[in-house]
Amino acid sequence: MASDNEVKLHTFELAALLQVDFGNKPSHGFLKVGPTLDFQLFGHEKFNLQTGGSVSRKMTFGYGDYGHYSANALAQLGFETSSGLVFSVNYTYGLTSISNADGGPKVLHRCIGFSIGKYLNAKKIVLDTRNKE
Repeated sequence: MASDNEVKLHTFELAALLQVDFGNKPSHGFLKVGPTLDFQLFGHEKFNLQTGGSVSRKMTFGYGDYGHYSANALAQLGFETSSGLVFSVNYTYGLTSISNADGGPKVLHRCIGFSIGKYLNAKKIVLDTRNKE
């Protein structure tokens, strides 16, 4: 039995996010929220045994080990500039455990990130869709 467990995963994330823009100018803040589905590609785990000693190994994926998929909730707060630069911070909260062991510990995603990006060859156009009446 393990007394603790450190898991590092490399994943591919598929997200369906709803974006709320703070303002109708080309440079504006935004908030994105929504569910994500992660596909675990490979990983590594380290843990200490209750009886002493430690184990460091590649993660094994399968029915009785770790699962290849997990569902999460993501929130992202950022700013887009009129020149196409995007800055954001995000937080991912795991909704499902990737541990398939019956009665085993839960392994949930907890991820904090920071992103800097640039829209390529795209001019920012903001449409005002409000009624003019």
